[in-house]
Amino acid sequence: MITATRALDTGTFVIERMREQPRRRRERDELAQTARQAYLLAGGSAPTGGDWVWNSHRATWIRKNAVVKVARGPYGETSLRRDLAVRTHIHTDPATASWKAQVARTYWAGDCLGRFAVVEERLPGVPLVDLMHDTGVLFAVADELAEIRRTTTHQVIADDRLFTWFQGPASTVSGVLRRWGDLRAADAVTAWAADAAGAMQGRTCRVALVHGDLWPGNVLLQGGSVSGLIDWDQAAFHDAALHDVLHLTVFPAAKERRLDLGLVIREVLTDRTTKGELGGLLRERGIDHDCRDVGMSLRNALIWYWLRHVARMAREPGHANNPRWVANNVVAVATAIEEGDYK
Repeated sequence: MITATRALDTGTFVIERMREQPRRRRERDELAQTARQAYLLAGGSAPTGGDWVWNSHRATWIRKNAVVKVARGPYGETSLRRDLAVRTHIHTDPATASWKAQVARTYWAGDCLGRFAVVEERLPGVPLVDLMHDTGVLFAVADELAEIRRTTTHQVIADDRLFTWFQGPASTVSGVLRRWGDLRAADAVTAWAADAAGAMQGRTCRVALVHGDLWPGNVLLQGGSVSGLIDWDQAAFHDAALHDVLHLTVFPAAKERRLDLGLVIREVLTDRTTKGELGGLLRERGIDHDCRDVGMSLRNALIWYWLRHVARMAREPGHANNPRWVANNVVAVATAIEEGDYK
């Protein structure tokens, strides 16, 4: 039976959502108008039809020959500008010539009706997400993506990267934990980052251009081959290749089991044999080689990948205030670090 307090809370929530609907409708109309205007500025005609995708930070209008993205706020604008910068670099760097056709060209970008918008090429193919349960397809995709690593791999001294690799993300994640009252877990994450940075201090590491959000929805397939890689806003030019390998492996495993990513990572961390199904799959995909490039164990590499991923997600609107997301994706792994089960 629902309590009177819960009923009151639920009623207030419903009323707030009802009041919010007119504002949301107005915003959608404004975003749609901006997208159509941006499309016209890019040389398009007949700005009707197409499909719309809405999320917390942008609106995306998908047309037959182009994709129009409009920022909803500061976070969305920062993401679009980053994506634009990375794609521009890929198309102008001779080293990426062998695979730049898999990255969308930009037709137009700029301020439009008070918002930042980008009009880019629509790449052929369908998202890998519909086939991510097919291990054979994932292996084939991983082999093709190895071309990116091959053409962009280089060596760096870790000293200049340590803050962005470890302490920066740890500060974001520990801040989320502190807001939710998990002080010991927050301290454990901070301590792990300090230890990892200390162990890598002065080390020469092999790094590459990392996509940063290489889940199957951002990989397009046509005829069994990769035809497109989209959404480069989380990319880094000097990062460990293991991040993309782990995300392309762990994320589909979590989706298939209908578990949050953090719960799956915790399982692998606390399995001292690491010979479970997921651990075996990671090794088949050569994760040990990627770990050696930066001098890390698999468990520490998983924590690093988790730290990078949840720090990014926590900066997106809504996630850090969602108790379920925080519990399953942040607290679940942070408490494993606190308990020392990963060692």
